[in-house]
Formats: sequence, structure tokens, C-alpha cells
Amino acid sequence: LARLPFPDPQRFDGSYPDNWRNATSVFFRAPDAPRLWIAALDQGGVGLVQTATERMRGRKFFYFGNAPGGKHWMDFLSQPGKGDYIEIQSGFMPTQNQRFAFPGNSEIHWTECYAALEVDAKQTHSAEYDKAVAAAGLVIDQRIPVAELDEIDVFLREVASRPTDRRLSTGSPWGGRDERLMARPIAAGLDFSTPEAAQSAWDELANDGKFSPAALDRVPSDFAVSARWTAALAKSADAHGETWLHALLLGLAALNEGRQTDAADLYSQSLEMKPTWLGYRQQALVAATHDAAKKDYLLAWSMPDAPPELADEIVEFFRKTDRFLEMSRFLDNLAPAVLWRERVVLARAQVAAQSGQVEELEAFLTTEFATIREGETLLDQLWLALHRNKARRALGREPTGAELADVLTQNPIPWHLNFQMLTDHPVPLDDMSLN
Repeated sequence: LARLPFPDPQRFDGSYPDNWRNATSVFFRAPDAPRLWIAALDQGGVGLVQTATERMRGRKFFYFGNAPGGKHWMDFLSQPGKGDYIEIQSGFMPTQNQRFAFPGNSEIHWTECYAALEVDAKQTHSAEYDKAVAAAGLVIDQRIPVAELDEIDVFLREVASRPTDRRLSTGSPWGGRDERLMARPIAAGLDFSTPEAAQSAWDELANDGKFSPAALDRVPSDFAVSARWTAALAKSADAHGETWLHALLLGLAALNEGRQTDAADLYSQSLEMKPTWLGYRQQALVAATHDAAKKDYLLAWSMPDAPPELADEIVEFFRKTDRFLEMSRFLDNLAPAVLWRERVVLARAQVAAQSGQVEELEAFLTTEFATIREGETLLDQLWLALHRNKARRALGREPTGAELADVLTQNPIPWHLNFQMLTDHPVPLDDMSLN
């Protein structure tokens, strides 16, 4: 984080998001302001405002920047050609980088409001930023008076603890599990029961303090690592004997706490009692060597109930450890349904890039990928590898940097592959990670 005046006109007017070249987050701090709000208004002065009661102090905007990847993300999140996408956000702390201790058995209340807003465009886009803020503030005070918001806040605090008389939706069963484990309600007025939810090993632990034979026959689909649940697991193991599931779940909690050696011991104990795909996968995470991790990953994949998502993780492990030959062997044995998982397709493209299979790589790169993460440069690297391989074939030798730069100028990365987030940091031509 860095502090700067806002809108910082000595560099550029940061109050217009598209003046920021690269993806950026701006946190606003105005401790002396009579009222905190944030608004995003368009050329005509029309947009959205957020304000809240005094306890909510944080405000932020996020913009994807002007690099091709940022524009690509904005098109994905809005609509191509119909305006750029920005976020205005709010939070309890001044910035997202800050944390605070939330005391047990305590409550924090605030009420916030999002509303449409229209301000005179001439005032909104005044040459003086403070005048634009003042004009917007006057309209906000009329649209959402502080006294009215405070009155709504008092009302909502009163109704928050009333019993629920009608269920509108059902969420995760973990709230109800916690209540049963603690043998008390979490908070007055909140109904965490989920009677239609399927019973799991965690429900048995909360209800009976032990696991049934049915629970011990399968790997759970969700997990808890808090001190309360870890204590319940330890108590259950002491009272009824440790099972493979106790050891596995205690291992997950140990790894979450950074106790890697303890976690490794617990995973080993679990696998001795019952080999499971998750036991092997967890053991791979704490393995002392890449060879040991590879062995455990492949054992995990060999289990009949291993989920397809595990293949994504395994090919990523092979990529990060530069094991493209072993990745190729793994891919050769995958079922057709798994072969077309998107991260597996990307792994197949990487193998094609490594082995100079130009036609195969080019075919893979016609795909529009949906699992690319912000800042990920894999598609850039694959496009570079494709044209490096094409240039090798045409020249009969390794292309020089200048020759490769010329090829890429003539063959710029297509829009559907371009997620470069920095305007001044393209993938270097000497990036040999896929060569």
C-alpha cells in the first residue's frame, strides 16, 4: 500500500478509473468527513451510490486497467462495447489489508444502502474535484438522509433478534452443526436448521460424538478445521478409538495451523488404516520431495472415488515441477471426459508446446478458456511457444529474438487468449518455460 492525495492531479486525475493504466485498487480514507459514501457516476452524471451508518468505515474502487487483459475481463463481466466494468466496494475496516480481533459473544451492527443516483453532469465533471464531491454529497443527503438511515438501522436492530416465521432460502448446514456441537444457539433470531440436508460424518460427530460405519465408508465432501471441531475430533478419538477418518481430519486441521510434521504423521496413520484418495492427496501436499509427492498423487488418482478435479491439481503439479514427460504419460491414461476438463486441455497444450506439435497446439488455442485467473500468463506463453515452434520449422533453426519479435508483431495474441494485465510488462521473448 502507498498513501497518495486523491485525485492526485500532479500525476493524473485518478478520479476517472480509465486513467489508471494497470489494474488497481484505491482505498479512500476520510476520517474527518461528516458522512462516508462512494459513488460511481457516468458521463451524464448517472450511476450508483453506497453509503452506510457510521460503523462501516472502508470504501474502495477497483478497476481492471487498460491492458488488453483488463479490457477482456471487463467485457466478460459486462458486455463488449457497452462500457467498462468497475467496482465500488465497502468494508468494516479502512482497507482490505487490515484485520481486527472480533471478540467472542459480541456483535457489530451497521446498515448500508445502495441506490441509483443522478447529479448534474456539469457539476459531476467539474474541473475541481472537491466541487464535484460536494455536489454529489448534497444529492446523496437528499436521496438518503442520515436521519432516515439511522432510523432504519434502529428498526433493523430491533427485528434482527425476532424469531423467524418464514424461511425464504436454505444455506449451508454448518451453522446448525455448530449449534448442536455447542449445545446452544449461535444468536437470537437466527434459524440455522437445515432439516432437508443429507447427514454427514460431521453431523454424527456433533450429534453422537462418533462416526458410524456408513460415515467410515467414504471420504467427506466438506471440512472444518476450527479449534472447536478439532477438539471434538480429539475427544471422539479418545472415547471411541481413532479411525482413519479421525486421523485424516485431524491432519487437515494440523496442516491448517502450519504443523506440517504433525499433519504428515496423521496422514500416514490414516492411510495405514484405510487408503483413501484424500489421504494420498494430502500426503502429497506435505511430501518431502517432488518424487514422493508424484507417487502419492498417482496413488490418489488410482482410487476409484477420486474426483475429476484432482486431475487438474495433478497436471498443475507436473507443470510447476517441469515434469512434462510424466505429465504426458498421465494425460495418455485419462478417460475422455476428464481429457476435456479445461485445465487438462491447457496441460495437453503445454505438452504439445514442449514437443513441438504445432498443429495440435494451434487447435487447442482455438478454445475460449474460462478458468484463467487474474494475472495468469499461461495463454501468452502458449501463444509464444506456438510461434517459436512455427519459426523453428520455417527457418530450420532457433529464431533470434529479433526474428521472433517480428513474427509476434505479425501474429499478435488473439483477443480470446489475451489476459495480459500489465500495459508495460508483456511476456518476454526469452521466456523458455514452455520451450
